[in-house]
Amino acid sequence: VTVTGDDRSRSVGGSLEVPQNPPGTVMDFAQTTVETGPDKVDIDYRLSFPKDTKVNGYQASLSVPLAIYAGKGFTITAEGKEDPPIIIPTKLGDSFLHEGTVQGFALAAGDPNGFAVTTNEPMHLLVQDNRNWGGDTIEFRFCFARIDDGDGNQAAGIPAGHSTSAHFALTLPKDSQVILNQAATPSRTDTSDWIPFVLP
Repeated sequence: VTVTGDDRSRSVGGSLEVPQNPPGTVMDFAQTTVETGPDKVDIDYRLSFPKDTKVNGYQASLSVPLAIYAGKGFTITAEGKEDPPIIIPTKLGDSFLHEGTVQGFALAAGDPNGFAVTTNEPMHLLVQDNRNWGGDTIEFRFCFARIDDGDGNQAAGIPAGHSTSAHFALTLPKDSQVILNQAATPSRTDTSDWIPFVLP
């Protein structure tokens, strides 16, 4: 993984090994983050798979702390229209607060901690309450692909040569200061104790 840039723009690129595949199976990626104006940041992803790769999905996720956002609302924009607000509960209820094709969302509009994300084309969004898995965040998960056979089972996966790109525009509260993490150190979730199961 290589990182270039400063605290206002950054490019990260390289290859990440995909677990539970033959050795040498990787996803090549490039991410560019740029401050494009007052309170605005653009994030671009380019992802590709040189070899056939088995996954059950891959996505870009934005997680926010429940300590700040519980009780706040978010609105979904789809087909050019804004849906009624969905309130993030203060206690765990449904694990999935929204799922569907969107063009963006706004969280805690008008709040000092509010922000909005828009995409350049419709994308599948899953909003997940991570308290159901012992977490303390709400996760906005933009899904590039979910690969299954319709019964929740991992199917053939992603064919060699598959690539995708995505653009996100982030609008922050007024007078926000954008400071990017220049180290951009990748991390891997330890899944050694995960138990696979098929949803009913």
